[in-house]
Amino acid sequence: MKRKAVLLAAVLLTACSIGPRPAPPITTYDFGLARDESERSEQLNPDASIALAEITAPDWLDTPALHYRLAYINPNARRAYADSRWAASPADLLTQRLRQRLAAAGSTPMTNQDSSNADFTLRVQLEEFAQVFDSASSSRALVRLHATLFNGGKRRGKSGEVAQRTFVVEKPAKTADAEGAALALTAASDAAIAQLLDWLAPRLSDREAPLVGGLDGPACTPISPQWSQAFQCQRHPVADRHQRKFDALIPIQMPIERPYRFGFLLVVSGVGDLPGP
Repeated sequence: MKRKAVLLAAVLLTACSIGPRPAPPITTYDFGLARDESERSEQLNPDASIALAEITAPDWLDTPALHYRLAYINPNARRAYADSRWAASPADLLTQRLRQRLAAAGSTPMTNQDSSNADFTLRVQLEEFAQVFDSASSSRALVRLHATLFNGGKRRGKSGEVAQRTFVVEKPAKTADAEGAALALTAASDAAIAQLLDWLAPRLSDREAPLVGGLDGPACTPISPQWSQAFQCQRHPVADRHQRKFDALIPIQMPIERPYRFGFLLVVSGVGDLPGP
């Protein structure tokens, strides 16, 4: 009887040893804490409002999977680590990081729903985000973004695309594993965003001047005193252009009511974009 009990215990121990083992824990990565960008040399125009749409990505990239390619075997095959992943999709992580960097550079990004109240709208598409193995022991992070800047609803009389550009950044991975991939892809993402902001800065400075002084900005300075009342300090480019022509024709000493009549005659003659008396 005792012998049978010993044999039964041995069988049970053997069964336990060959049974399924628990799956290893999943390691989750994100971009970490944002770096201090207060000393960034290139600052954005704080007066130009920008609406940032959520960064988009293809369906196969819009997942939390941590992707890699074995370029030395089959560069067209995309693989994913089984026990590692991102805390969110790369596009969501990039959107959050870009908002942080825009704010650090002096801009206050608005949501895409507020694009009608913004000077510009920025749309970014994530085209590639993976670790690429050139050999079994050497790998690099590859990030490719395509950015398009559009005129926003506040830029009266202007619409459509302002500029677009593709940004490609590669960073070497220190280790040929998931941790090395996460660190290198984070560094490549920060570098791509830095390039995007450098490209964005001079374009945001092209902000439309207010059409009427006092309504959309500081009061303007009249070009000449004799026309300040007639034009009520309007900064419309057509009015300014005709005003300069009239300044060359009308003597400074002419009474203020005379330009009113002269302006009225010109309106009758066909200059329909000038204010009448």
